[in-house]
Amino acid sequence: MKSNFELFSKLLFSKSMSAQTIFFIVFFLGSVKSYSQNFTRAYIGNRPSFAGGSINSPSSCLISDSAIVFVSRNSSTPNNLILRRTNRLGQIIDSAYYFFPAITGFIHTRPYGLQRLSESKMALIIDIIDTSNYSKLFILNHALDTLKSVTIKSDTIWRVYSYDFLVEDSTITVICQLNRHTILDQQLLIAQFDTALNPLWQTTIEDWRGQNGGYYPARIMRLHDAYYIVGKCEYPNWVEGFLDKIDLTGNLIWDKRYRIGNSNAAAVDVLNLADTIVLMINNNSSTSYDINMWLLKIDTSGQTLMDTVYPTLEFFNSKNIIQTSDGNLVMVGYYDNSFTYRANGLIYKLDRNFNLLWQRSYVHQSSYDENRLWRIHEWPDGSLLATGSLEWWYNRPPGVPHDHVWLLSLDSNGCLAPGNCGVLSAPEEEFWPQQTGALQLFPNPATTTVTLNLPGLNGQATVSLSNIQGQKMHEQSLEFTQGEATLTLPLGLPVGTYLITLKTKTDVYTTKLVVIQ
Repeated sequence: MKSNFELFSKLLFSKSMSAQTIFFIVFFLGSVKSYSQNFTRAYIGNRPSFAGGSINSPSSCLISDSAIVFVSRNSSTPNNLILRRTNRLGQIIDSAYYFFPAITGFIHTRPYGLQRLSESKMALIIDIIDTSNYSKLFILNHALDTLKSVTIKSDTIWRVYSYDFLVEDSTITVICQLNRHTILDQQLLIAQFDTALNPLWQTTIEDWRGQNGGYYPARIMRLHDAYYIVGKCEYPNWVEGFLDKIDLTGNLIWDKRYRIGNSNAAAVDVLNLADTIVLMINNNSSTSYDINMWLLKIDTSGQTLMDTVYPTLEFFNSKNIIQTSDGNLVMVGYYDNSFTYRANGLIYKLDRNFNLLWQRSYVHQSSYDENRLWRIHEWPDGSLLATGSLEWWYNRPPGVPHDHVWLLSLDSNGCLAPGNCGVLSAPEEEFWPQQTGALQLFPNPATTTVTLNLPGLNGQATVSLSNIQGQKMHEQSLEFTQGEATLTLPLGLPVGTYLITLKTKTDVYTTKLVVIQ
């Protein structure tokens, strides 16, 4: 006989219930892409007050011609999952509600807790935060009915928290943290199942630095005959990113650690790019509160082939990176605006050599709300769907809850409509659409001075110089005449590669400068 955790009810609600639930959301892909299918839309959650709980990070995946987003709820009835379905225009057409009556604690979800299994099935994982923490993996069909489930738990006092799982043709590999609920005492748990959820193997990996550190995994991917797992390891005085190479039966092959100088770093995503590993790291500066995005390209032996640090604004948190059908890279996350103390969504697009093509900042209504983007997907027609969360604070009508699920439907250039490509982060307006290729430097390499050329520019513009760690070395206003101005480099500037950023009233232009003796 199945336990209450393996059987749970699914209740369908009509659209009239929209003010009482949080959602799974399904979009049906139209045959022709139009701007009428682009939108920024937030769906009301169920949180009666700030102290009453919150929604967890929404998770999403594409299956067949639909995208599904799900989230759990922490409130007066936290042991539930609630789903919404909408069409491509964001109109709600169906809802589903899952309830776990035997759970006395609450359910926790993560951004990668829902993934496509086949054209008709998907896999979903949740954490049960109860008297003994454990994870639960489900197989659902396209109608959101539960087909199978399995529990992932420890035989000891350790608690289990899931972070990500990898779906392959015949297997599902889950990465978890084993947590004794003591400071810096966490291990890495890897469990593999077949697609019928029969267990194949399970293993644990302890931190080689000893018992004074803890594993916090983030993502897993496969490349050839090995798995690659990324995340962070925390120690009493620092945090560093890790990349572990694991064979197909769970044995550790090698472990690499990453941080810049005395900074703290966390690896947040990993990507297979033409048989090399792209590692995305959030690097927290040791001299300021800035968090820079650090991208590395690594071979299968663990050698770094190239790396780039992108200077960003306050507390930038990159979350997800994908390769799009044009061969380029798209990254999503959010940054905290120091003026409003709220988060703004942020999307980057880079080429395969990590050169910036564009960056856009997004808010649903106002930069005075918490606008966080967690995942990014590409539709078959090249358009983008970003999913995230919104905490509505600014001009919120009485009685409307704070928490919402945020969906952002964009074209391949990150635009909601022609000419509407991202929202400036008012009131600071720190992000403009960036341009590359138009700004020219000569000489390059340079020694003491460099001439900037931008055809058609006249008047003042702000020029800044940053090193590859993202630290701003110099900034000044220059007067451009017929597209040209000369910048005198700071005395004592070390030789190396730098990023020149030129801000006009409407655009930002970036290019690289090499300084020699």
